[in-house]
Amino acid sequence: MKKLIIISFAATLLIITGCGGGGTEPKINSITLNKDTININVLKKDTLVATLLINSNEPLVWSSDNEDIAKVFYGIVTAKQQIGSCKITATCGDLSATCVVNVFPSGVNPNEPPIDPIEGYTLIWTDDFNGTELNRNVWNIEVNGNGGGNAEWQYYTDRPSNVRVGKDPETGEGCLILTAVKENYSGRPCTSGRVNTKKNLTFTHGLIEARIKIPYTANGLWPAFWLMGNDYDQVGWPRCGEIDIMEMGNRNAIVRGTQDRYFSGWFHWGPSYNGGAYPNTGKDKTNDYPIQGSYHTFRMYWDANQIRMYLDQDIYPNITPYCSLSIPASTDNNSAGYYFHKPFFILFNLAVAGNFTGITGTYDMSRITALNEGNNYTANFYIDYVRIYHKGEANETFWQK
Repeated sequence: MKKLIIISFAATLLIITGCGGGGTEPKINSITLNKDTININVLKKDTLVATLLINSNEPLVWSSDNEDIAKVFYGIVTAKQQIGSCKITATCGDLSATCVVNVFPSGVNPNEPPIDPIEGYTLIWTDDFNGTELNRNVWNIEVNGNGGGNAEWQYYTDRPSNVRVGKDPETGEGCLILTAVKENYSGRPCTSGRVNTKKNLTFTHGLIEARIKIPYTANGLWPAFWLMGNDYDQVGWPRCGEIDIMEMGNRNAIVRGTQDRYFSGWFHWGPSYNGGAYPNTGKDKTNDYPIQGSYHTFRMYWDANQIRMYLDQDIYPNITPYCSLSIPASTDNNSAGYYFHKPFFILFNLAVAGNFTGITGTYDMSRITALNEGNNYTANFYIDYVRIYHKGEANETFWQK
C-alpha cells in the first residue's frame, strides 16, 4: 500500500520526490511555503521551503515571473540587480503556492518602513548611514592638505575625529559626520573631512537627493554637496565637468550677514582652466528661512535636456528650482551639453576658509568665527542619507564596484 507522504523542500534539498497516489487513503492536496513575502537587497539570497501534502507523481517545479529581479533554484532565491517585485512559485501538478519577492537597493534596510516614492522614479541606490562604519567599497576618504585648489586651510584626514558614521546627538539620526576641528596638523591650522565615490559608484542622469544638516558656517566654513565627472583622472578639471548642488559660506553671505540662508548651485565645465577663462554658470539664493542647524533636502533632477535643483521639495512640492542648466547634447567643447551626459561621482566635504569664503592668506584662526569656544572649536556636517533614482530611460546609467 502506498502511503500519503509529507515532504518539505528546503534550499538544501537537491532531490525532488514525486508522491504516489491511489490506495484507500483520503486525497489531501496542498502546497504551502514558509514565507508569503521576502524583502531582500540586490544580489542577496534567501530560502523558501515548500511543504507538500499531496497524492501526485509530478515533480516540484520552482519558477520566477521576472528573472531580471529574482531567480530561484530549488528554493534558493537570488535577487538580481534590478529593483522591483516579482513572484516565486512552487508548482506540483495542478497545485501551486506563491511568494512575493521585493528587491531593494543596496544600503536600504528591507525590513524598515519603505522609503516614500518619488512619482515617476524608482529608487536604485541609497546610503542611509545607519551602521557603525563607512562603506569603504563605496566611499573614498580623502587625505591631503593641498587646499583643494581654492586656497583652503584645512587638512583632510581619515581619522574618526574628522570622518565617521554615527548618531546625531540631537535627533538620533544615523549619519555620515564630517567634522572641522581647530588644531595644528601637518602644517595646517585645522582639520576636516571630505569623501567621494570616484571609481566606486557613478551614475548618469536620473535624480539624486541628500538630506543634510549644515553647520552654522558663520565666517569661514564651506560645506558642499556636489558631483564630478568620473573621468577626472584622465581629462582633468574642468574638462571632467562639475555640478555643485549645494554650497554655503560664500563671502557675499558674510558681507550681507545672511550666512544661515545664502547658498548656491553651480556648474563648471570647459576644455581647459586657462587661468580662469572657462565656461561656468550658476545661481545663488537668499532663502526665505534659515537652513543651517536643521535637516533639509537638496534634490537634483538630471536628464538629456536639463539639470534642475530644488531645496525641500519633499515639503514644498510646487517650489521652483533654485538653479538650472540647459544641456542638450552638443559636439561643441565649449557647450555644457558636451560635458554633462556621462558618469559622475558624488562628493561631500566641509572646507575651512578659501577663495569661496573670502578668507585667504596667512593663517589666522580668529577669522574662522564658526570654530569657537562655544562649540569647543569644532563643527559637524551631518549627512542623513544620499539616494539615486532613475526613470527607466535608455540614457541612464548606474555603476557600483
